[in-house]
Amino acid sequence: MRSAGGRVAAAVLLGAVATAAVRRSLLVVRGPSMRPTLEAGDVVLTLPLPRWTPRRLRDRLVAHGRIVVLADPARPDHRIVKRVAEVHPDGVEVRGDDPGWSIDS
Repeated sequence: MRSAGGRVAAAVLLGAVATAAVRRSLLVVRGPSMRPTLEAGDVVLTLPLPRWTPRRLRDRLVAHGRIVVLADPARPDHRIVKRVAEVHPDGVEVRGDDPGWSIDS
């Protein structure tokens, strides 16, 4: 069983430079798709990747194995937490850590 401190996982998912201009937000994980890395109820700190981020930095941040937050393709008003599985010239493939509970894209 996790301690209360362990349940609140402050994971930096994406970011450019931590300045006052960066809009941070907290996201509560819902569902089991990222088990065992993240459990339902865990809280993560997100740092948005600004559109003006230089390509070289963006490529390092959105890389294979990184955890990212993105808009749910089925429900654009919701955000989903996934892991970068593949990076292609025309896009990024993401997956959940628990394939039995994840709808991958």
